[in-house]
Amino acid sequence: MFRTPDYNLKSSEYDSVYDPSEDSFILLDALEADVDLIKSSNPSIIAEIGVGSGIVLTFIRNFLFPSPDEVGNSSDHGFTFTALSGGPLDGRSVINSALENVAHILRPGGLFYIVTIAQNKPRQILQEVEQSGIFHGKIVLNRRAGIEHLYVLRLTKL
Repeated sequence: MFRTPDYNLKSSEYDSVYDPSEDSFILLDALEADVDLIKSSNPSIIAEIGVGSGIVLTFIRNFLFPSPDEVGNSSDHGFTFTALSGGPLDGRSVINSALENVAHILRPGGLFYIVTIAQNKPRQILQEVEQSGIFHGKIVLNRRAGIEHLYVLRLTKL
């Protein structure tokens, strides 16, 4: 079991940084469950897309590079850690755009995890990506969080 990274938002960051919540934590749980698969895929690029605190990226870095001497300049290891601002979610248009872009970035066998809510129709997303012939997809975790039902999808580039 991996420790959740510490995070302390400054009051000046509250308007611009998304405080970790249920969606962040379900993704951490899914990544922890898939740690062996992620390590065996030998990732060369790791990106967190969204307006988050960076907790997911920090968590990934900690379980891929647990000792301080292994975490350094990203070019030392061929890994790139990036946090991209994706703006506010507006349903499937943002998801579809992310899928299109990721399809061009990932190499065969590359992994892409995305958190969706029931209103995004995660099973339909999986059906569409399977039919595209670009990804194999699976719901790896789902849970209720208040009024939302969260799903973590794992897509593997074919």
